[in-house]
Amino acid sequence: MKCFRCTSEGTEPIILRGQYYQLCPTCAQPITAHITSTPTLTRDAIQTPFPILSRGKVFKIVACGEAWNPSWWSFSDELETRELWWDIKPGDVVADVGADFGSYTLSALAQGAAHVFSWSPPFKVPGDPIECDTMMRSAMLNGWGNDRLSLFASGLWSEPGWLSCLDWQEGSVYMPTEEMARARGGIVFPVVPLDSLGLSRLDFLKVDTEGAELHVLRGAQETLRRCRPAVMLEHHYHIDPACEDKCREFLATLGYRQSGETRKHHTVAHSLYRVEK
Repeated sequence: MKCFRCTSEGTEPIILRGQYYQLCPTCAQPITAHITSTPTLTRDAIQTPFPILSRGKVFKIVACGEAWNPSWWSFSDELETRELWWDIKPGDVVADVGADFGSYTLSALAQGAAHVFSWSPPFKVPGDPIECDTMMRSAMLNGWGNDRLSLFASGLWSEPGWLSCLDWQEGSVYMPTEEMARARGGIVFPVVPLDSLGLSRLDFLKVDTEGAELHVLRGAQETLRRCRPAVMLEHHYHIDPACEDKCREFLATLGYRQSGETRKHHTVAHSLYRVEK
């Protein structure tokens, strides 16, 4: 297998604090030192920069301890999907919906995206946007500022409102008002449709929203009709076994067809869609 951090060959599995990592010897030493020295998710734990290689581009990130930032070095399906499909061209405008700590967002900027719109609700520490703060610190390390990156500690949906999430493995529940969402409890954050931004250009849309992908697409249909971006989705079969079929059928009504095969990984999968020419 390839190293989760630098994608080189010659790796071995390492277990640190109950988490599995596939790392080459060069990467294993600094990652081990970082994880074992930052036992909790705190702002003090996101100070140490690490070099990352993604699609041939090297850039720096700051990372929280333990299992946080898993898409960088312990989610092999996302690493492989980025290497295969996340082909951002210089000057592209990108939307990353469900960005977490920015493994797709920062890779897009490194590849030369003119602007990335990135949504990352506060899931790790409710009410504290540590994901967005960490992502912006990483961006600033590389000289990428607000002129190229718009961050939102919120989400997207088919209509304005609020989401309540009690358990990310069961998906989020939409509520029209903040009061109703907070009464239900859990992680609460506002949502709007992507169409509300009125984007005149969008070249690539990635959506990984723990079962809310179809709702995001419904709120983006005018943007999809106008801009015709490539669309990459992560499907969560454990939340809705029919989620992939529903998204594929909806995108077909807008002239999209699947590009390549679905990449399945346990209870999730990735698929790519483009407009038929």
